[in-house]
Amino acid sequence: MSMVYCRSCGNEVHENAESCPSCGAPQLVVGDKNRVVAALLALFMGYLGIHRFYLGQWWGLFYLLFFWTGIPGLIAFIEALVFLFTDQRKWDLKYNSGVPSGSGSGVVIIVIAIFLIFIGIAVLGILAAVAIPAYQDYTARAQVSEGLSLASSYKIPLVQYYQNHHDFTGVSVSDLGGQTSGKYVGSIHIDMAHGDTLVITTTFKESGVASMIAGKNFKLATENGGLTWECGYRIKDPELLGSGQVKSRYLPTACK
Repeated sequence: MSMVYCRSCGNEVHENAESCPSCGAPQLVVGDKNRVVAALLALFMGYLGIHRFYLGQWWGLFYLLFFWTGIPGLIAFIEALVFLFTDQRKWDLKYNSGVPSGSGSGVVIIVIAIFLIFIGIAVLGILAAVAIPAYQDYTARAQVSEGLSLASSYKIPLVQYYQNHHDFTGVSVSDLGGQTSGKYVGSIHIDMAHGDTLVITTTFKESGVASMIAGKNFKLATENGGLTWECGYRIKDPELLGSGQVKSRYLPTACK
């Protein structure tokens, strides 16, 4: 039987006695630094030095100062393993002045809950970072498709015009009676027409459309009297392509 001295009156008591038989003072004290809690903090938030602050060690500040390098995170991971495999008695001697630590189950649950919340926020952030740009790209492509549809509606009237006149010179959209604007399209006009070469320019509105196509345009062109048509970056002639083009990623496949 191992005996210790009462922390209050100094009389001998058994080391596992809950209170002193002489004065009634409580004897069992639980260490407040739990090994599992420290390991969890090191594993999940160790790159910020949280586990060192939990253990009352001010030099956890160095983890905060250098967390951006990734080195504190690696060190903390190793420390988490060390904590988990440290003998409980050695742990208490080092961090609890030899006083046995309790289970710390409540704190463990809190740490796990914080971790799950942190993971949930991170996952939502990742999903948002992927989904929002993808949705914006989809919206822009859908709006561009309106422009291609309206511009393409002029193909047949233009072919008929060329067959009748054998020349595109002087033709305008007003001669063809088509739709010159839409929900997203600000204007459709012919900005080059001579011989068998013609370019239709579709310009998108400045507002009410996806920001990446606002005020931009794309071309629909023919160089053989309407027998074949090219659009967007399929037009190889820089003179016909012009500037201010909608980026390739927002154009239909046929125009890339």
